[in-house]
Amino acid sequence: MADTATSDGYATQVFKIVVTGPFSAGKTALISEISEIPVVLTEVSTTDASEVAVKGSTTVSMDFGKFTVGGDPPIELLLFGTPGQSRFRFMWDVLARGADAKLLVVDASDRTTWSDAAAMARHFSGLGDAPFVVAANRAHDGGTHVDELRATLGVDPTTPVVPCQLVEPDSVRNLLTEVLIRVLECLDDGPVDDLALDEVGPDEAAAIGDH
Repeated sequence: MADTATSDGYATQVFKIVVTGPFSAGKTALISEISEIPVVLTEVSTTDASEVAVKGSTTVSMDFGKFTVGGDPPIELLLFGTPGQSRFRFMWDVLARGADAKLLVVDASDRTTWSDAAAMARHFSGLGDAPFVVAANRAHDGGTHVDELRATLGVDPTTPVVPCQLVEPDSVRNLLTEVLIRVLECLDDGPVDDLALDEVGPDEAAAIGDH
């Protein structure tokens, strides 16, 4: 985390969020849907026939976007999306350095990807002690997917598993709200609820929803 000066004298709080997950889980969609700046994409065409059938391109280095939560001071979430394929795993460790939170995106509708997601969960859990959040993308029946997914991933019982649809802006905002809460809990070394979020800046939770 870093603070940067603003023109009105307030310091902007900046948090680095690493967005990871298997191929075609929805990482690029998440960042593209919410970023307030043009997203930096490093995608190339997929070559494997099975992958082409799912998605025509793949991230080879990173995706990058930014989302600002209004208030005094404002909070900037810098979103770094990792490649999903294991052949680019050297970038996982690079992008995880200095992360304030790790967000694992999983396609909850495609159980064939869950074992890869579990391997990534284990890998990223070993890269520092930043809080971990799981995005259960395309989770159409909520609870069932969440329970089964949590068991397969083997994540800590306290790790949030958030059902979401990452092509919908409101769903992305709700997910990032959960991530921000976890980051602030680590800073305060205690639980943070919606009321506590308001103490960080005026109407922080509402600012996320209205962005």
